Amino acid sequence: MKNYALELYRQMFVSVKRGNSKGVFSHAKPIFLITIIDSIPNALKKNHLLWGNKVFDSLYIKNWTELSSQKITPIWKPFFYLSSEPFYELRWLEKPPDRSLSFPSGKVLKDFLNYAKLDDELWKLLQDESNRSYLRECLIKYYFTSENK
Repeated sequence: MKNYALELYRQMFVSVKRGNSKGVFSHAKPIFLITIIDSIPNALKKNHLLWGNKVFDSLYIKNWTELSSQKITPIWKPFFYLSSEPFYELRWLEKPPDRSLSFPSGKVLKDFLNYAKLDDELWKLLQDESNRSYLRECLIKYYFTSENK
């Protein structure tokens, strides 16, 4: 039986809005998603991605160097901007001033963020290793193979 929820999330993953500089699309959000997937068995025990998690940050850099030849995007950017997607949200300790959200930074996340989380259904799907592998491979195939770069 086909898992329609998994397929829906696959479609959302390969449709994330990405930054574009001079016609080159950023790899930050896809690599950030791969890092979330890779972190679930060990570093992410619950659906709370904390800002400043050194294990997560190191894995993001490792994934970046393995997958992309672009200059590395600071982790705060995908951490913050992935919140424009329907499956990821930021949970604030207190709402930052509007001007801080217009010009976000790692400091804004450090000062105001409680944690980030995935949609509960996506989190549940990602507890299964085969689902994680499937979505990870879909991201790599879509964003990092020669025909889609």
